[in-house]
Amino acid sequence: MTQKVLKKLTQLVSNSNPITQENMAIKFGVNQSTISRSIKSKIGFIRRKKMTVQALTERNMQNRKTNSRKFYELMTSDKIEFTVTLDEAKVYLIRDGNQTSHCYLKYGQGLPDSCLIKSKEGYPTGMMVVAGMTGRGPLPLLRIPNNAKINADNYVDYVLRPYFEKYLPDLYPGEMSKLLFHHDKASSHTSHLAAHYLEMMRSQHGLTFLSKEDIPVKGPDISPLDFYGFGFLKQKSKKCRATTLQGLWLHCKKVWSEVTPEICRDVFKSWKVRLRYVSRNNGGHIEHLKKIHRRSIKN
Repeated sequence: MTQKVLKKLTQLVSNSNPITQENMAIKFGVNQSTISRSIKSKIGFIRRKKMTVQALTERNMQNRKTNSRKFYELMTSDKIEFTVTLDEAKVYLIRDGNQTSHCYLKYGQGLPDSCLIKSKEGYPTGMMVVAGMTGRGPLPLLRIPNNAKINADNYVDYVLRPYFEKYLPDLYPGEMSKLLFHHDKASSHTSHLAAHYLEMMRSQHGLTFLSKEDIPVKGPDISPLDFYGFGFLKQKSKKCRATTLQGLWLHCKKVWSEVTPEICRDVFKSWKVRLRYVSRNNGGHIEHLKKIHRRSIKN
């Protein structure tokens, strides 16, 4: 390809919404492999899939910048061990989990009925699970009763009470006053009922938790259970051949038991790095930054 054509090709791929390589090939009268090779080796571009992120307003960005910095400063090196985060997510049964996704046919053979996956449901069946991570390791996975929504009452009864009145005292005997508690800004998490319960825990144990105003908004990139925990759980669950919710639940508990205290510590170190980068990035997105996988960052 001539320098003139390469210049035009550079302009095309530099567009935020470039045309397909097939259309580029038609435009320049060459085959698609030539276009692909030229983009990579001659003009130095690589093809990447676009990333979907949450839309952020200026107010959102300011919140993320300020609150990420505050939380970063709260999570000192000696405090990481006592940091706790909770969240919930829905895990789904894979439709027709006893069927493989492929079959083998001889040349010229039509697709037989045995190679059709016949879906019986309009929507997948799932269950709501709650997970927690601490600087000392994972907290037990909890299952929310079927058809129960995570409203303010259920969040207190099915999430906060079990963790704060059973599992955390067992993990931190005599040290509840050192805890730093985090959850995201979901409406059930920031409700008056949840805030009242956490205030009660603070009065009883002296622990620290983020107020509604201090929680970073739209933060899946800075919440361990979003950028690691539930991704790990759901990825492993896709390989599960469970046909019932009980079977899926047993599989999820087994998967979650693979999360070790060492993994939690590494995830929390990454969490702190991410908080720092959000603050440095003026509250903007950081999912696309490779640097967030570094273990440390200078102040």
